[in-house]
Amino acid sequence: MAICSFIISLLIIIIAVYSLKHSKKPEPKKIFGIYNQPGKWYCVKYFLFLLLLEVRRLKYRVFGKSFIHKESKLEKLQPLSSHNLACDAVFFQAVSQDGIYICGGTERRHEAKINGLFYIVVRYLRVQ
Repeated sequence: MAICSFIISLLIIIIAVYSLKHSKKPEPKKIFGIYNQPGKWYCVKYFLFLLLLEVRRLKYRVFGKSFIHKESKLEKLQPLSSHNLACDAVFFQAVSQDGIYICGGTERRHEAKINGLFYIVVRYLRVQ
């Protein structure tokens, strides 16, 4: 038990020293004054989210997706909130290499209202 608490204390000290030392570094400058580069905390955030992702994957491997997410609850009409502007929406967008854009979608609102849209843009025919 003593060795476990020693290892945890050592890890906390290492993380604290690294954080203090790393916080003194300046933020990287933007390329051409426009494009951001990864910040000074990029590596820390990357490994933290990688750890969270792996823990979540481990949870799925141990318990299975059917234990965590019931398909019958996911594949049904979800209730809207009581706000007047609440909506349940699905949108689809696609672009081809020839310059054709397609956008379609529907949104469900209160009082059985459904709004739909569908756009096609063909650049070389100049049709919008």
